[in-house]
Amino acid sequence: MKRIAIIGGTGFVGRALNKHFSDKGEDVTLFGRNLFASHSAQEVSHEISGYDVLINLAGASISGRWTSKYRKEICESRIETTSMLVQAINLLTTEDKPKLIITASAVGYYSIGSQEVTEEEGEAGEDFLAQVCKAWEAAFDKLEGDIRVVRTRLGVVLSSNQGAFPQLILPFRFGLATVLGSGKQRLSWVHISDLVYAFEAIIHNEQLRDAVNVVAPDAPTNKAVTSLLAKRFSTIIKILIPTWILQIGIGPGYVVLTDDKSAFPKKLIDSDFTFAYPTFSSALDNLLQR
Repeated sequence: MKRIAIIGGTGFVGRALNKHFSDKGEDVTLFGRNLFASHSAQEVSHEISGYDVLINLAGASISGRWTSKYRKEICESRIETTSMLVQAINLLTTEDKPKLIITASAVGYYSIGSQEVTEEEGEAGEDFLAQVCKAWEAAFDKLEGDIRVVRTRLGVVLSSNQGAFPQLILPFRFGLATVLGSGKQRLSWVHISDLVYAFEAIIHNEQLRDAVNVVAPDAPTNKAVTSLLAKRFSTIIKILIPTWILQIGIGPGYVVLTDDKSAFPKKLIDSDFTFAYPTFSSALDNLLQR
């Protein structure tokens, strides 16, 4: 039995991981972001002492309106909390340090409009999200000791009733097929079930290190996603939503919907990981049934 601490574990991804590993008989503890709010590094160190695995999911949602204040929160909730976490780990004795840290970054790390990239090929972009991801991941460079660190770069996590999926299909439920921006931007995504099994694979496979793309091997364009959903919901009205309308309605965060960032899970596939839902169509079959 492993002792697993999930930090920032109160969201739907954290809850899914908690259930999965608890069902497997592991000893799982959830910590919210408030672990860092009123504690010193010494106090955090005491809380996380003795765990075999730390999974770091802490971070404010990027779906909020990107005011200057919220951009600051996006950065601080990731970079500053991770920096304190690293300080806390460095205070632990060798025996009490985790053997593995899995941190949840995102495919937002990569450059806009690049070809579908693997972990080795992909370079950090220059946009806001890419720079946040780059600084977030780099915070672990100050970690001391022989600890395996895996920086998972997640795609959009799809779950039947939580996260982005219910919002994605909402217009289609009302008979509207929406194409966002050019429609050519690709969607890197992963089914929540494949995500939790990918994290399990990472825990048990010591060859998986550094950056690991946790995305399905299929990255359809927005137009392709719209076509699939239109068929499933039998929609006949197609609406093209230009970028400028998205910018007015959502603010600077509209780029999450229009930027073309696509990643390929080479390390997982090379490690013989099998996706239960490798295509967007297969994921739809499952999610819409539920």
